[in-house]
Amino acid sequence: MPVDVDSDVDVDVDVIPSHPLGIKPSGNALTATHNIRHAIGSLAVLADELIILLLECLDSTSLLRLGATCKALYAFTRAEELWKALFI
Repeated sequence: MPVDVDSDVDVDVDVIPSHPLGIKPSGNALTATHNIRHAIGSLAVLADELIILLLECLDSTSLLRLGATCKALYAFTRAEELWKALFI
């Protein structure tokens, strides 16, 4: 007698939406074919937290200009905490 496998599957599973900038969780680094951090040159050796600390020294115009240089820096310069510090 065939077993209906689909009847045991929970159809109300939440799907995590993809990041709007195409950024993937660090766990995907093992299977990734391309590392976006290579695009940021010498900054690639720094931890994300240190890059954010460096970006905190920039004004809004500099953040916008730096973010226009590559996709990785665009993502870093869009960090909410950077903009809150500038305008609050």
